Amino acid sequence: AGLYALRPAGNDKPVVTPTPTVAPPSAHRLLAPSGPIQFVDAKTGWAVGPNGEILATVDGGKTWSGQYSGPLKIAGVQFVDDMHGWAVGEKGLLQTVDGGGSWQPISDQAFSTEGTTPPVTGTATDKAGNARNVTFGPIQIDKTPPTVTAAPTTQPNANGWYNANVTVHFTCTDALAGVATCPADQVLSAESDAVTSTAQTATDTAGNLSAPSNVVTVEIDKTPPTVTVTGVSNGATYTVGYVPTAGCNSIDALSAVATQATVQVTGGTANGVGTFTATCLGAQDKAGNAAPAITVGCCQGGSSIGNSRTLNVGKAGRTYPVRFQLTNGNGTFISTLSAVRSITFQIASCGAFSTDPTNTLTTTATGGTSLRYDSTSNAYDYDWATPSTPGCYTLYLTLDGGQVLPANFSLS
Repeated sequence: AGLYALRPAGNDKPVVTPTPTVAPPSAHRLLAPSGPIQFVDAKTGWAVGPNGEILATVDGGKTWSGQYSGPLKIAGVQFVDDMHGWAVGEKGLLQTVDGGGSWQPISDQAFSTEGTTPPVTGTATDKAGNARNVTFGPIQIDKTPPTVTAAPTTQPNANGWYNANVTVHFTCTDALAGVATCPADQVLSAESDAVTSTAQTATDTAGNLSAPSNVVTVEIDKTPPTVTVTGVSNGATYTVGYVPTAGCNSIDALSAVATQATVQVTGGTANGVGTFTATCLGAQDKAGNAAPAITVGCCQGGSSIGNSRTLNVGKAGRTYPVRFQLTNGNGTFISTLSAVRSITFQIASCGAFSTDPTNTLTTTATGGTSLRYDSTSNAYDYDWATPSTPGCYTLYLTLDGGQVLPANFSLS
């Protein structure tokens, strides 16, 4: 079973009629039930058996003998002469140079050198002179993974700190196949003295995977120092001579303070009274964050004056000397004329003073009405020319710190 031949008419025996010349291999191939058959001449041929074995005949197909039965299940054979042939299996290729007496597997040609190998062309020629070329390539081999490195796109300041988000860029290189994938930039935004990026990998077009990239560690501080005004309180009032010294306190929880804030005191008068403002400014941390100015307003009280709610009784139209002393908080006499802003009077209701003790004015003055300071008595002198109209009056002494001190008069 398995092989068939052509039978001439009127002949009851199977015969194979040889051809006078060797035709190309395709002219000798016919498909029998057992598989492909090839003859290189009238007597010599090969066939593939039903189980993938190689069979050979040297008598025109009258008898067949096995040449190969192995792990390769042969699908077809091809000979170029009676010695040189090939057999194709499901998982490989066999070659014979002795007419099928022995079959050897053809090993794959290995290419291992990295780079580009030019195309390789092979030529097969049969006895009839027919030739066929097969070209394969070029062969490109890249066994080296790409490299990927990470680095910040900006540099820290001289202290090694950043005060804003940091962008980490990945640089990928591949000398042969070229980079296929490269990580996107990472943005580091947390505040810490050790903010780290995440290691990333890259691939090339040959499919090689890189080793993880390096990790970038940076110091980020985006918060300015905290500044407070020390010594004085906002809105407080202090007595001259007992005003605390204003100062500044600067702290920074992360990169630390590089420059302390300094205090500037403005406002008030030349005599040290009035409303003052203490401002702390200039604080900066090592990351370069500048703290905003912090301002505290406070009032320093004016001088004290020995004045009681006494009703001074005198004659209208006369000039009376007014003497008073000013001292600071620790009792030191104030002597500058600029400490007194003004001396004025207004008509008052006599009924408002009905319960006040009285003081009769007996001394009059004939000098000028300008304000003077007597260093012997450590007192200010002022000659008040009273109005000619009888009635009650209040004399107001206004100090440069804004304090207004009254003295009451009843003039008849």
